[in-house]
Amino acid sequence: MNDGHTEMPPASQIAGKRTALYILAAGLAAIAGFGSVTIGDFLARQESKSAPSQSTTQNTGGNLSAASTGDGRGGMTKLVRAGTPKALPEIAFEDETGQAKSLADWKGRVVLLNLWATWCAPCKVEMPSLNRVQAQLGGNDFAVLPISLDRQGPDLPRRFLASNNLSNLPLLIDASAGLAGKLEAIGLPATFIIDREGREIARLLGPAEWDSPAALEVIRAAIAGKVGG
Repeated sequence: MNDGHTEMPPASQIAGKRTALYILAAGLAAIAGFGSVTIGDFLARQESKSAPSQSTTQNTGGNLSAASTGDGRGGMTKLVRAGTPKALPEIAFEDETGQAKSLADWKGRVVLLNLWATWCAPCKVEMPSLNRVQAQLGGNDFAVLPISLDRQGPDLPRRFLASNNLSNLPLLIDASAGLAGKLEAIGLPATFIIDREGREIARLLGPAEWDSPAALEVIRAAIAGKVGG
């Protein structure tokens, strides 16, 4: 089954290991049941010197629904919970002004950290649900942090957020795409639920409807300190 997950290798391994990475990720994708864009496609896009066309900034996929995710639970059957909260490496990125940010800036809040890019179609499809869940639950206890891995910088993701009225979401950038490798995300979108101490308690690879009843139940459980959800 193909759920629209866009495959992507850790950034630190892109150079020099094309064949091995392709075989590994393709095998994992086949086992997990996702993958619509090959690593070869990803590498070609990253090596292209020309910026993506304007049309890539538009959300052409429509909105997800609990039914369209294929499991009737907004995609939550793909959620993988950590047995115990997992310490994370340093998570550093920039805001739209170029100011350095880190996950520590949100310590004390549960964070839904989402890795995405404007060239990733399933990423764009799930963004409206991330915008809605931020509007519904965002505050002192919870925040959605969507981090763009667009290598061209903030212009494309800024236009995408603006043109799709995703005003509840901050513009955050990791132009090096290094976070994918640090977080061991083999594809996009990749979403991580992080507790108030900055530890990973769950992850989901592929798109989901983050304001579906099942997803809201998971998020509220994390806010309440109930890791199991």
